[in-house]
Amino acid sequence: MGTRLSINDKIIILSNNLDGRWFAILNTYKLPHCRNVAVNINCISEYVGIKLGQALVPIIEVLSKNEKKETYNELPFHHLIFNTTYKCNLSCKYCYFSANSIGESIDAKTIEHSIRKCLNYINDNAELTVLFQGGEALLEYDTIRDALERLGEQPRIKYQIQTNGTLITNDIMNFFEKHNFHVSFSLDSYVHEHNSLRSNRTQYFTDKMFDVCQMFQERNMDYGVISVVCKNNIDDLVKMFHEFVKRGIHTFAYNLLWPIGRAETENMDQSVVSTEKLVETLSAVYSEIYQYNIDCGYKPFEKFRERNLYMLWQRLFYRKLSNYMCMNTPCGAGVNTLTVDVNGEVYPCALMLPSLESGFKIGNIYTDSISSLIQKDSIIKNRDLDLIAPCVSCVYRATCSGGGCGIAFYHLEKNINAVSLYCDYYHEILSFMIEHAMIKSNIRTLKNF
Repeated sequence: MGTRLSINDKIIILSNNLDGRWFAILNTYKLPHCRNVAVNINCISEYVGIKLGQALVPIIEVLSKNEKKETYNELPFHHLIFNTTYKCNLSCKYCYFSANSIGESIDAKTIEHSIRKCLNYINDNAELTVLFQGGEALLEYDTIRDALERLGEQPRIKYQIQTNGTLITNDIMNFFEKHNFHVSFSLDSYVHEHNSLRSNRTQYFTDKMFDVCQMFQERNMDYGVISVVCKNNIDDLVKMFHEFVKRGIHTFAYNLLWPIGRAETENMDQSVVSTEKLVETLSAVYSEIYQYNIDCGYKPFEKFRERNLYMLWQRLFYRKLSNYMCMNTPCGAGVNTLTVDVNGEVYPCALMLPSLESGFKIGNIYTDSISSLIQKDSIIKNRDLDLIAPCVSCVYRATCSGGGCGIAFYHLEKNINAVSLYCDYYHEILSFMIEHAMIKSNIRTLKNF
C-alpha cells in the first residue's frame, strides 16, 4: 500500500499504515490540507513543494518497506468471559445488553467446569484472565463465590468483574480481596444529575459510588471506573479526572457510546457526541492527565491514565500491541477470547450473545473442546481492514485498527466491515497526540521508528 500522507493546520505526517511507523513535521509551511493520500518519491513534491519533497525522499524510502506487525488474533487463548446473568438491578438507557429485572443466570458448576477446562488447555506457565459480567454480575455473587471456593487457590488466574457497584458490601469486598480481583464499576459523572442515564435515583447512586471508592481506597485494592461518554457528561470529563484522583483512582475508562441494544430503542444515537466536541474534550483530558503525571514526578501516563487514550498513546508512539481486544482488528474474539453464557453455550464475545442478535453460538462448554471452539468460523473473524474503505488508506490504520469494536458497528449497520462511528474522532485525536508531543518537546520533527 506504500506510504500515506496527511496534512492539517498543525502537522504533516507520512506513515506506513500497515506497520504503524510514521514521521511527522510541524506544518509551519502553511501547506494545503490533504488526508490519507498515497505518495512516493516521485509525487511527494506535488503536495509539499520541491524543497521539502526532496528532503523527505529518504524517509519515504524507509517507510515504503514493510516491517512485520503482530496482530492481536495471533496471541494464544487467554481470556474467558462469563455472562453471569441477564438480570440487572438498574436499567441503564444505553445498556447494549438490554438487561432488566428478569432473566436466566449461570450456576456454579458451569463456572467451575469452564475454568478448569480452560486451565487444562493453556500452557502450564500461561495465565488465564477470567471476567465476570452481566447484566449485573453481583446479583450472582453467591454463585461466583461458591464456584471459586470449589476451585481453590489458582495462582494462574487473574479475576476481574464488571459491576454497577450498587451491591458491593463489606463481605463482597472481603471476597474480592481474598481472590485479588480487579473490579471495574460504573460512574458517568461526579455531578449526580448527569448519572440520569444509569439511575432515576441519581443522588443515591452517585453517593453510593463514592462510598464504594472509599472502601477500595481504605483497603488499597485494585479497582477502576468506567464512564460512558455521551452528551450528558461530556463537559464533566476533565474535572472528573481530578475527582477520581482525590478518591485514589489512578486508572479509569471513558468509553464511547455505542447506540445498540437498549440504547437503540431509547434513541441514544441522539446522545452521541459530535466529533468536534469529542476531540476538543478528550484532547483536554489527555493534556491534563499528561501534565498531572509530570507535575507529580512521574513519566507521561506512568501512574494516572485513561485506558483508551493511554492505549492509543502506546500504539502511536511505541507501536505496542494493545491488550484490549476491542481496540484491535482482527480482535481475537473466538480465537483467544471466549464467552460462556448462562446455559453453558459459548460465543466469541459478549456483544454476540443472543440478547442482541441470535445465531452467533459456536458451541457448548460441556460438549466442545477449547481447541475446537477457537477454530469455529464466526462473522467477527471476517472483519478486514482491507475491506473498510477509510481504513485502507488511513495514515493511522495500524494504530487505530478500525476505530473500536467491530461487532458493535456490525449491530449498527448489519455489515461486519462497517466504518467506525468514531472514525473521524480517532484520526483527529491521534493527530493531536503527535502535535502535543512535538510542542511539549519543542521539536519540529518526530518519528516512532
